[in-house]
Amino acid sequence: MNFKKLLTQSIVWRGLYFATLFLVNVVLSHYLHADGVGKIYFISNTFALIHLIAGCCLEGGITYFIASKTIQANKILWLCLLWTLMIILCFLFIFFIGHHAINSLFEGLDVAVYAFCFIVGLMLTNYACNLFYAHGNFLLPNVILAVINISFAVVASIIYTQRHDGKLITDVYFCMFPLQGVAVIIAYILQHKSWQQFQLPRWAETKRFYYYSLQVLASNVLFFFVYRVDYYFVHASPVCTDTDLGNYMQVSKLGQMLIIIPQIIASAVWPQMSSGENRALVSETIMLLARLFSIVFLFLMIGVALVGGWLFPFVFGATFNKMQMPMLLLLPGIFCVSVLVILGSFFSGKGNVRVSMYAALLALIVVLAGDYLFVPVYGIIAAAIVSTVGYAVHLGYYLVQFKKEYNLSVKDFFTWHKSDVELVKAWLKKR
Repeated sequence: MNFKKLLTQSIVWRGLYFATLFLVNVVLSHYLHADGVGKIYFISNTFALIHLIAGCCLEGGITYFIASKTIQANKILWLCLLWTLMIILCFLFIFFIGHHAINSLFEGLDVAVYAFCFIVGLMLTNYACNLFYAHGNFLLPNVILAVINISFAVVASIIYTQRHDGKLITDVYFCMFPLQGVAVIIAYILQHKSWQQFQLPRWAETKRFYYYSLQVLASNVLFFFVYRVDYYFVHASPVCTDTDLGNYMQVSKLGQMLIIIPQIIASAVWPQMSSGENRALVSETIMLLARLFSIVFLFLMIGVALVGGWLFPFVFGATFNKMQMPMLLLLPGIFCVSVLVILGSFFSGKGNVRVSMYAALLALIVVLAGDYLFVPVYGIIAAAIVSTVGYAVHLGYYLVQFKKEYNLSVKDFFTWHKSDVELVKAWLKKR
């Protein structure tokens, strides 16, 4: 499948999934309010870090080795399922001996059960989706995920209407993760008839697979702290309330939604770079997209400045009335992320994971120092400013490395060209 067709399918079907994910976010926000949803997203953030480490970022290895055709997909599937089983057994042991201690961290929440559902469900979902994506199939996994998201929104609305039970809505929300994971992995096994041939990679293949995945893990752990460590500083800040935390995490969630299209594009870029096909076209496309994103984010900033004050409470509920200023301050940083996400896949797809590691480490130093100094005093406003500065540093390192690779001017990423309009029109006509 050619790159443009792959990119289009990725945008359409992953876009469908993320649209339903936004629906889930809106439903939770209205029914649990800023303080409640802030607590849910805060513990989910910790679960996401545990998932990142427990899952070993095997999804990175899946994409790289299947796209480069160096390890058979069926072998990778069973290796990932075996790894998931080992993680399940480890979690069951931990929860057996420390269930009550874990639950005491957040009164009224079944943290241990939520963690198990979130982590194992997300592992299965990520592995299965990346197996599908490596084969160029974006439709089936995202339709399955979207249907389950919509089902949750319906069930949550019924629960709220009939019982006003926020705890039950939270329970159903976390149960959704293993349901999605099992559904998508079964769909992959059935479509590819993987049960007919149980194989594991040879020892040499397994070592290469884990060596690459662990490099991706190191980079992603750094990446995680760059983009989410501010939550912990806001949570601990003496000037921030639970409502402030909920507002800030909603701003961050919106920021994550704004980089969905870049993430979708990145999922199409990575296999192309791994396979060695169309690298020149991919590099040109990245620069064009960066220029397009700069215009889009400029209009977004104008829109937030004009209508954000009433729009956010209207969409998410009256308790989300502190989002406008942090959103304005964070948007330039989200623009940086939208470009660096694609550049990160560009370098990782070439097997050059170290560039991502160094960039994330540099940005993390900036974010940690800034959050430590300013968030305890200035709260969510400082958190937004520091994050934007950190993201800009992260992007700057990528641009320097990209310039070395292709000897191009950095301004080509941001200076609009008249020819871009014609290129976009031509691309849209072919759709």
